[in-house]
Amino acid sequence: TIIGENIKEIKNSFKFTDNCNLYLCDDVDPTEKPEAFTNGTELEIRLVGGYTKYEGNVEVFHNDTWGGICDDYWSELHAQIVCSMLGFQKSNALAIKNNSFLDTSYTPFWLDDVKCPSNATILWDCTHRAWGSNDCNRGEKAGVKCYPGT
Repeated sequence: TIIGENIKEIKNSFKFTDNCNLYLCDDVDPTEKPEAFTNGTELEIRLVGGYTKYEGNVEVFHNDTWGGICDDYWSELHAQIVCSMLGFQKSNALAIKNNSFLDTSYTPFWLDDVKCPSNATILWDCTHRAWGSNDCNRGEKAGVKCYPGT
C-alpha cells in the first residue's frame, strides 16, 4: 500500500507519477519500484519500517532494487537533507542510528560512508563508497525522523 497525502515537487524538473507522498511508500519489496518520484536519474529515496509516515530507515533505488544506507558517519546533517528531500523542514529532522527501526526487509546496503558538505541539498551532493561496497550489518541501517513544520 502507499502512504501519502499530498504530492509536492521539490524542483520543477522532477515529475511525480502517482500518489506516494514523495518517497513515503510502505512496501518493502526490494524489487518493486513504486512510481513515486523520478527525474530520470538515480534520485529516488523512501522511508521504510517506521511507526509513522514521518520516520523510517532511508532506502535508495539503484539497479532496479531498493537498498539501505549504512549509518557510518550518519548525522543530523544527513537527516536534514533527507527530510528536506521528502518535503519537510530541515530544522525538524533527527538522525537515527544503531538498529534504527524494525527491519523486516532483506534489501542490500547500497551506500556506506556517506559524507556530505555543509551546503549539500540532496544526498547526491555527498560522497560515498562505490555502490554496494560496504562493511555494514543489518543493525546499521540509517534512519530519520522528520517532523512536519507548524
